[in-house]
Amino acid sequence: MKKSSLIKKVLSAIVLSSLLLSASAISISAAGSATVISQDGGATVDAEKGVLLCYTDFETKTVEMTGFEASLISSVDIAVEDEKWINSNPYGGYIHMAGNADKPTRTVIRFNGDDGANLKKGTLVATYRVAAKDPTEKNFSSLSDKVTYKDGTTSVTDHKDYRESIINASGGWVNVTTTIDIPENADSLLSYEIDIHATCYHYIDDIKLWYCPENAFIINKDGNLSMTIVSSDSYTFP
Repeated sequence: MKKSSLIKKVLSAIVLSSLLLSASAISISAAGSATVISQDGGATVDAEKGVLLCYTDFETKTVEMTGFEASLISSVDIAVEDEKWINSNPYGGYIHMAGNADKPTRTVIRFNGDDGANLKKGTLVATYRVAAKDPTEKNFSSLSDKVTYKDGTTSVTDHKDYRESIINASGGWVNVTTTIDIPENADSLLSYEIDIHATCYHYIDDIKLWYCPENAFIINKDGNLSMTIVSSDSYTFP
């Protein structure tokens, strides 16, 4: 995130906090408009991550959509490639069985088949947890996240620190967070995937994707979190 953009968000958040805690509505000027997504309306909003886009349900092996995004994404599918599902395990998630460390196990969330999801410039935050049985430097060699856009553009985040934490946890869960910047002129988001190179048993659970457009502000009014998305820089407050 550019420094100027960050300063703008911080200053705007301060103004919003002081004004909107006592305000009942946002007044937008004639040049702009706004969309408000709130917990009262059924969305899950996080003060730092944005609004919850989708989450995994490993009992049914699907990704569920939440709250507002039915108008944004018509369907979300999850695919697990090159792996076997094992329903009985001590973690309640699922187990990858990797026989070759040179071939990663992949958990892929695909958006609308070959069409992808048209997300505006902003950030996508992925959160999930990972555990491994008897992990070592040799049998748990890498962990990374990857996003792919419809035009073939990709972005990969290597999690060296999280990998070390997983090895040190010796079977305990480690929470992973990835923040992905969505380019201004990005084509539709085609997929998000988690890649692990490991020959030991490894487990993934509670994958959640959060989304925050660039022109969005998180408001806390009487304990109710909401996201206000403005369409331009021209807006006023009561």
